[in-house]
Amino acid sequence: MRVNIAMNQFLDEAQQQRRCAVMPTRAVRQALLRRVRTGEIVSPMRGLYARASYWKSLDTVERNRHVVRAKSRQHPEWVFGGLEAVCMHGLDHDYALHSSNLTVLSPTHAQAKPVHGITHICMPNCNYAVIDGVKVLPLAQTVAMGLRSFDFVNGMQIANCALRHGLTKQEIGDCMSRLGNCGASAWRVLEYGSDRCENGGESRAYGVMLDEGVAPPLLQ
Repeated sequence: MRVNIAMNQFLDEAQQQRRCAVMPTRAVRQALLRRVRTGEIVSPMRGLYARASYWKSLDTVERNRHVVRAKSRQHPEWVFGGLEAVCMHGLDHDYALHSSNLTVLSPTHAQAKPVHGITHICMPNCNYAVIDGVKVLPLAQTVAMGLRSFDFVNGMQIANCALRHGLTKQEIGDCMSRLGNCGASAWRVLEYGSDRCENGGESRAYGVMLDEGVAPPLLQ
């Protein structure tokens, strides 16, 4: 009974803090694992837990944020990049881009393959912003990394959202130059990106038209 009370308190605290439960005691962990087997509890990543009913109520972005907040609590020194930074900054993107892996930036080393769902990317002298207590790549660098990583249409969604919220093309371009290895598609997004697209859907449609060779529409 005491273990059940402790487990529920553990899960309640995590929900209140909008994260997955992490770092349980041994007794609580065993209780959680039993309930994972029955489907009452989900474990979206090794060592992370949430009530199945609560987890089902979250969309893809909020699930990602819950995992990131939990991993940040476990590893406060980590700086998140990739889609994790995109989500924490609230940038529009296609949910289909998500996988079960997280991107963490490291000043000293990189990994060719994810280990326990974590991909480490080497980025010396990495700056960071703090959002909800989580260290993430600053906004302009997040966009630059997104344009380098994703195709034209997906990059357009991310860039237009950032432009709509006040980021400038100059800031993005400077970060792209420092980041390096940004292909023609990334620079084309920067050329045609617009703060006039009202949402991610409009940005995606705009990007698809351009990608298919249609003359750029006049945005209101």
